[in-house]
Amino acid sequence: MIGGVTMNYSFALSILRPLARLPWVCSLVLTWVLSGGAAAQHLDNGILVLNYFPDTGQFSVLTSNPTDTVFYPSNSSYFTVRDYTRGIDYGNVGMGDPDTTTGKLSQPMGPGTVVALSDRGIRTTWALPNFTVVQEVEILGSTLADTSVRQQVNVQNTGSGPLAYGIRYLWNWRVAGNSISFSRPRYPDGPFTNISTDYGSPNFQVSELTDSLTNPSYSVYASVQGGSLGLPATRPDRLAVANWGDFGLVPWNAPIMGSSAGDSAIVYFWGYNTPMTLAPGASNQVRQYISTVASALGVTTLTRTMTEYLYAPLSYYFITSRDNEKQILDSAGGWSRTGNSFSVLANDDPGSKGITRYYFDKVALGGSRGSHFYTLVATEKNALQALNPTNAQLPGKPYDEGIDSFAFLPAVEGVGGSCAAGLQPLYRAFRGAVRFPDDANHRFTTDIALYNSLVGLGWDGEGVKACLPR
Repeated sequence: MIGGVTMNYSFALSILRPLARLPWVCSLVLTWVLSGGAAAQHLDNGILVLNYFPDTGQFSVLTSNPTDTVFYPSNSSYFTVRDYTRGIDYGNVGMGDPDTTTGKLSQPMGPGTVVALSDRGIRTTWALPNFTVVQEVEILGSTLADTSVRQQVNVQNTGSGPLAYGIRYLWNWRVAGNSISFSRPRYPDGPFTNISTDYGSPNFQVSELTDSLTNPSYSVYASVQGGSLGLPATRPDRLAVANWGDFGLVPWNAPIMGSSAGDSAIVYFWGYNTPMTLAPGASNQVRQYISTVASALGVTTLTRTMTEYLYAPLSYYFITSRDNEKQILDSAGGWSRTGNSFSVLANDDPGSKGITRYYFDKVALGGSRGSHFYTLVATEKNALQALNPTNAQLPGKPYDEGIDSFAFLPAVEGVGGSCAAGLQPLYRAFRGAVRFPDDANHRFTTDIALYNSLVGLGWDGEGVKACLPR
């Protein structure tokens, strides 16, 4: 009731739709139109907080200690089940306008039957015409590294004929109190953007969101597909990072405007391109996860292998992670693999640093040979940049070839250095000018015996320079 006048959902949404793309209007839309009115059930594992609204089955997510927002705190995130067979979109919220592109009707699921899964989860069941929908929302884990929130929706065909259907999730972000987020694909990685993006059928495992690129409060991770969890995320056939105002007021599809995602949301579709089907009595489920650490989503960390080669005519050692270079060297005369290799990260994992590759042209053997060098140590990078501020390709100067891969900084760098638990040290030795005039060369290894043998041969032992996944 507004000013003494009772307003239905569709009428209210039709008024607010033109304004919903404005961030300041979002809270008005949420509290006026989408709020179910019942008090939220509060679940907390000390890492994440789940506020569940039992009258609609909607939920929001916050961090626990300190308390901060992950989802928009009002119940603006919801899901839709599209019944293609009968032309109806059902949502666990007061539905907005029908999808005019297909002529589908829209209506709320209404109150469901709510039961506790545990002290950290809730299941809601809706008995709809010809099928049943069951949603489970639950906090998983007990530490920062493994805590996530799982949303799972199961559809069972209770009718006498086949059911053609689709499912849509809409999550409304508010990362660290900020509705405007920057997002990027992870594993494999893509660039950050704040532009609405339709990824179609995605090939990455996780979507990362943060409130700032220069001074981020923290990142939020939304699963997309795969991973090592016992119940892995279900790959959608369409994924969009968009403005909540575009999708929040329609039950199914909306155009991707391509403008700034000023009120950031993520939209998952299953059965978008081709409807999913269920025979009578059959069921199927989809699930996704939210966390503040990527490891809790069971992502498969992608690695590359650094492989060492020896060019015997010049006794020159070279190491590379690049498959195209390996292919060339494996067939080139004079080059052979030494058997020395190790794994580096292919992605910018949380806490990792980029390993920069440099090339020194005409630096040895009277200017007849160059040499490559790798480091992730900031002081070394700064020193090299100072030697060649314009990054010109000049003889004897370090030319920055960019980030090659990723690893972690040592707990203690250098001779006598060490790594954090679970990581293995990468040692570096240098064939320097004092003992080997005009024949500079670096070698990198995780093999302490090889490292010690090089030191015994007169190479300069430079100690631990990076830490790698085991």
